[in-house]
Amino acid sequence: MQPPPIDPWFAGFIGTLASASLAIWFVLAWRRPILSYEPRSPVPWNFVAPLVILLLVLLRVSSVVAGQEPPQPDELAGPLEMGNEILLGAATQVAMFGSLFAAVVLLSGATQRDVGLPEFADQFGRDLKIGAITWLAALLPVYGLQGLLAEAVGEKSSHPLIEMVQKEPTAPLMFVAFMAAVVVAPICEELAFRLLLQGWLEKLEDQWLGWRTAVPPQSDAPSSAATDGAAPAPIQETAATGSAVALDQSGQPPRRGLAGLPYGWTPILVSSLLFALAHLGHGPDPVALFLLAIMLGYIYQRSHDVIPSIVTHMLFNLTTLAMLAFAAARGAGAE
Repeated sequence: MQPPPIDPWFAGFIGTLASASLAIWFVLAWRRPILSYEPRSPVPWNFVAPLVILLLVLLRVSSVVAGQEPPQPDELAGPLEMGNEILLGAATQVAMFGSLFAAVVLLSGATQRDVGLPEFADQFGRDLKIGAITWLAALLPVYGLQGLLAEAVGEKSSHPLIEMVQKEPTAPLMFVAFMAAVVVAPICEELAFRLLLQGWLEKLEDQWLGWRTAVPPQSDAPSSAATDGAAPAPIQETAATGSAVALDQSGQPPRRGLAGLPYGWTPILVSSLLFALAHLGHGPDPVALFLLAIMLGYIYQRSHDVIPSIVTHMLFNLTTLAMLAFAAARGAGAE
C-alpha cells in the first residue's frame, strides 16, 4: 500500500522550520561559549519540593507500568467531553504545581531573583531572545530524533491531547488544547523541573564540591586573601538567611562537577531524566523529550532565569499544535 502523498504546503512549512533550525546551529557553532554563565546565590529551599516532584514522577511511572492510563479519545463522546478532559488535566497541573511553588516561595522566603524572574525590562527582553533561539535550535534535533525513533520502533507519539485534536480538530477544542499545552504545561513543568528541582540539585552539587560556603554577615574579620594583599573573593547575598556566598576571584564555578562531568551537568541530566520519565507512556516521545530537557536545563543553568526555558517550551508545544492544525486544515480543504 502506497503512503498518502505529502501536501506541498505542509512540506514547505516543515522545511522552513528545519532550515531555520539548521541555520541557528551554524551561527551557534561560531560562538564560544554559546551562553555565558551568570553566577547566582544557591536557591533557599530545601529537599522537600524536589522530593514531591520525584514522588509525582514515580507515580506516573508506576501508573504506566500498571496500565492505568487516562481515558483515550475513542472512549470520549465528542469534542465537548474531550475538552472537559483536557481542562481537567490542566486544572490538576495548576493545582499541584501552583500550590507547591507558592508553598516553596512562602516557606523559604525566596525573592524574585531566587525564583528565576528578571528584575529589569531589558533582562526580560534578553530572556525572550534566548528562549526563541533555543526553540529554533531544538526543532531539528528533537523532531528529527522523534521521527527516527517512530520509524525504528513502528510506534508514533500517543499523547492523548494530540490524539484528541487529530480526531476532533474543532476551533473550541484547539483553543482548549492551546491553553493546556502552550500556556499551562510549559509554566508548570519548567517551574517544577528546572526551577525547583534543578535549582536544588545545583545547590546540592555546590555543597558536595565545597565551592560556595556560607559567610556570616556580621563577621568583620579580614580574610586570609585580604591579609596577604590579594583582593577579597566576590560575595553574593542569599535571600532567605541574610548570609553571603563566597565565590572564586572570577565569580565562575569550577570546571568539573560531580561524576567528573562539567560543572552543572549532573543536575541538568538528572532533572532531564525525571522530566522524560514524567512523559512515559507517550510512545517514543520520552527519548526526544530528554534531549529537549537537556537544552532547557542548559539555558537555565547558564542564565539562572526561568523565563527562557518557559518560552522555549511554549514555542515548542505551539509548533506541535500548529503542525496539527495545519495538517487538519489542509486535510479539510482537500475533501
